[in-house]
Amino acid sequence: MSKRIVLRRIAGPLIALLAIFGCNNAIKDRLDDINGYIRQRPDSALAELRKIDSSALCSKALKAQYALLYAMALDKNYIDTTDVSIIKPAIEYYDKNGNNQLRARSYYYLAVAFRNAHNKIEAMRHYTKALDLLEGSTDYRYLLMTHSGLSNLYAGDYMADKALFHAEKALEYARLDKDAKEEWYYLGWEACCLGGCNEKAKADSVFRYYMEQPILDTAAFARNLFYYSKMLHGRSPVEPERAVEIFELAKNKYKGKPTLEQYYYYAYALMLVGREEEAEKILSRVEINKGKHNTVPIMNWRYCIEKRRGNYKEALNLFEKTVKGQDSIIINNLRQSLQNVQRDYYEGKSEQIQLEKQAKTYRLLFVIVALVLMLMCLVVVYFKRTAVWKEKLETIEAINQDFALKIIDDKERETKAEQRALDLRREFLQANKKQFKLLSNLCAAYLEPSMNKKDIIFSEIKMLLSPLLNNDDVHSEAEKIANREFDNIIARIRTDCPKHSEMTYKIYSYLFLGFSLKTIAIIMNVSQESVRSNKYRLKKEITKLDSSQKEYYLNCLG
Repeated sequence: MSKRIVLRRIAGPLIALLAIFGCNNAIKDRLDDINGYIRQRPDSALAELRKIDSSALCSKALKAQYALLYAMALDKNYIDTTDVSIIKPAIEYYDKNGNNQLRARSYYYLAVAFRNAHNKIEAMRHYTKALDLLEGSTDYRYLLMTHSGLSNLYAGDYMADKALFHAEKALEYARLDKDAKEEWYYLGWEACCLGGCNEKAKADSVFRYYMEQPILDTAAFARNLFYYSKMLHGRSPVEPERAVEIFELAKNKYKGKPTLEQYYYYAYALMLVGREEEAEKILSRVEINKGKHNTVPIMNWRYCIEKRRGNYKEALNLFEKTVKGQDSIIINNLRQSLQNVQRDYYEGKSEQIQLEKQAKTYRLLFVIVALVLMLMCLVVVYFKRTAVWKEKLETIEAINQDFALKIIDDKERETKAEQRALDLRREFLQANKKQFKLLSNLCAAYLEPSMNKKDIIFSEIKMLLSPLLNNDDVHSEAEKIANREFDNIIARIRTDCPKHSEMTYKIYSYLFLGFSLKTIAIIMNVSQESVRSNKYRLKKEITKLDSSQKEYYLNCLG
């Protein structure tokens, strides 16, 4: 294979990888740039995001970043999408790879999509998830947005106390974020929630303070004034004159657009202040299609109007419908309580935390038990090795002691050997002297001219042999020599012929050594006939033995 082909094969994948890497970097830089100005110029950010080809998003990280920015841009441009698939790539990626801040933002926009689809249960679940992930965070912007979303959900579910709690939290985080417009906006919303909680005096105080502030958004200001007007007219004590004044201020000066319900309570307020003709004109315009006016709040205002007109039959009919509608709302709220959703979420989280705590405790116990077992094993090994080393040291010490004793014994033996050598030399010299003296005496006796030479010589020889006569040590030494020279022959005779006396065994020793009968008789101090008799008896006894050593004994005995 040529080098050119090899280079082509390597270059192809390498160029593709470089292209993907370059593409990813270029798109990431572009998305990072959009993220920098999306809050200030959301319309430009949305336009720029729509120019990006989704097929150019080469990684899950880029798809997640794009999905989050696109959902953010739609929300900031007040485009209420219900398509949850827009934010799904961000949810899937950041749940595995992102930090809590990115996860919280993703769940927030998922909740917004469900809220736009009027699925308040799922919206509540994901708002709560986002808020949980933001716990302890300094991301005040998303904290206030999440609390705002929760407040709106609770307000729509007639749970005014919860709505007020989250409205106050939203206002708190708006102040921490140092966003004057958001602070102004949530101040107005807090006033509305106070009105919903029947705290009229406090709500009125906040509304008055709110109206003294510079107006940053006329549409939002008009919406809040409409709600203020409703509170003044619908809460005891009723203030229809001020309610009409605030309503007309919102509609005429700030170009607010009232809802059907707001037109109904405005008409009723006009009736109460004596402006009956104006009220009838408004009602004639809004009652063209009464089929759209069957919501509980509108039927309640219509009931009040019909009662004011004196049309009691219609008023009773509307009152009954209002009661039934309120019952259905209560039943529905009991079935699908947002509070239950939040409670279930936190109960589930509590159970999960408890399980994680138990798992952590079990892991800790396992580690402790493992460490204890390991420590026990180490202790056992230590003591075993200590015992082995102790044993080895004792062995070495014993060897040293034995060696020292051996050295001492060797020295003692050397000393004794030297002493024995001296004694032997001394004995040798004495023996030589005696032998020379005996030789001298024998020579003198032989050369003596007297007739008793034989007696003199016998006397000298007897004197020479006198140390051997009746000397047990000499006899025992003779037995040892016989055993050594003739393969333990006396020991065998003792075994095979065990009934003889010690003196007899000593005679046998001399017989096996080849001593003559006369010499044995002199050494043992017995008669020559006794020695002959012993020899005869031994031969006879050996002849009767049933032993493989019989011939050996007879040959040695001679």
